[in-house]
Amino acid sequence: MLSIEEAVRMILDCVETTGTELVSLTEAFGRILAEEIRADADVPFTDNSAMDGYAVRAECVLGASAEKPAELEVIGEAPAGTVLDVEITPGTAVRIMTGAPIPRGADAVVMVEYTETNSGRAKIKTGARPGENIRRAGEDVLKGELLFSPGRRIGAADAGVIASAGRMKAAVGRRPVVGIISTGDEIVEPGEPSGPGRVRNSNSYSLYSLCLAAGAAPAYLGIIPDRRAEIETAFRDAARSCDVILTSGGVSAGDYDFVKAILEEIGDIKFWKVAMKPGKPIAFGRIGGALLFGLPGNPVSVMVGFEMFVRPALLKMMGASVLSRPRATARMEHELKEKPSRTKIMRGIASRDENGLSVRTTGGQGSGILKSMVLANCFIIMPEGLGSLGKGDAVEIIPLDNFPPG
Repeated sequence: MLSIEEAVRMILDCVETTGTELVSLTEAFGRILAEEIRADADVPFTDNSAMDGYAVRAECVLGASAEKPAELEVIGEAPAGTVLDVEITPGTAVRIMTGAPIPRGADAVVMVEYTETNSGRAKIKTGARPGENIRRAGEDVLKGELLFSPGRRIGAADAGVIASAGRMKAAVGRRPVVGIISTGDEIVEPGEPSGPGRVRNSNSYSLYSLCLAAGAAPAYLGIIPDRRAEIETAFRDAARSCDVILTSGGVSAGDYDFVKAILEEIGDIKFWKVAMKPGKPIAFGRIGGALLFGLPGNPVSVMVGFEMFVRPALLKMMGASVLSRPRATARMEHELKEKPSRTKIMRGIASRDENGLSVRTTGGQGSGILKSMVLANCFIIMPEGLGSLGKGDAVEIIPLDNFPPG
C-alpha cells in the first residue's frame, strides 16, 4: 500500500499544465500568474506630496513655531493631477495637494494643519526636515523591476501593483474543468426527503466548494446509481469535457463498487489504496485526457482526500509554484490514543498563545462526522505506527484556510 507521500508523487508525475489565457485584472484575483510582470515606469513616476499642505524649502522654515512662524509668499497652487511650472525660491511656497508633483526648488512639505494663510502669504508654524512628507520617485517600484514571477497566486494587492505597472491584463493558468459525480443508489439531492436508505448528497457540494477555493472550474454532473453501464457512460462523457473527474462512493471492494473496475477497463489505473485514515480506498488514474480521482463515500474521507491529493494536482495544472500547504508544529492540549496502524489525519483546532501553537482534536473523528471539518482549522498528522500522543507532545499539523494568523 502506498504512503501518502508516494501517492502524491505519483499523482504529480501524471499532471500536466492546462495552458494559459489572458484575463482582465478584474478577473485575475486568485488566478495563477503565468508570466513575469515588470514595471514599465517608476512608481511614483515623480516626487510627489504625501500630504495636503505647502511645498517649501526646508531652510526657510528652520526653527519655525506657533509662537514664531515663518512667513512665506504663496506663488501658486498645485492640485493633484497637475504639474505647476514654477520654482520655489527662498521666501516662497506653493499650496500643494496630496499626490501633486513637487515643484522645482522645494525639498519638504508642511502639513496644512500647521499653517495659516492670509492675503497671499502663508504662516508656517513648524519646521520641516528635507524630504519630509515627500514620496520619492520609484520608492514603491523602479522601472524595469521584476514585480512577480510565474506561479504566484494573484492577490488583491498584487492586482493593484500589476495595474500600477501599466497592465490591464495578465497571462494566467487556465482553470482546469473538474467534473464532479456522486455514485450510489442511496444518494439523493439535498431537496429530497431524508429517511431510511437515503443519504443526502453533501459530497458533491463540498467538492464543488473545494474546487472553487483551489481556483479550478467545477462542473456538477449529478448522481449516478450503482449500475456499471451508467457509471461507465458518465465517465466516458466526463472525460471528453473535463480535465479532472472527481467521484465519491463506489470505490471500495463491495459488490456494487464499480469505480475501480471501470477505471481498469476503460482507462489506466495508477493506484487504489493509500496507507491513511480516513480515506484508504482512493483510486487514481486516467480516462482519455482526464485524470480521475475515485474518492470514498464518507464525507470526511472525501474532503481529506481532496486536500491531500486533488488540490496539489489542480494547483500544478494551473502552474502554481507552491503545491502543498505549509506545515507547522504544535503541542497537544490533551492525550490522544489510536491504533498504531496507518497514518492518521485527524481534524484539529489550533490556537496561539505566548508559548506558540497548541492543538486539540475537534472531538469524534469518525469519517462520517462532517461537523469535524466545520470545526477544524488544521489537520493533525499522527504518523504510521504511532499509537499515542501525550499532553504537551509536539505534533505536526497542516493549517487549513481558516487557520489563525501568526
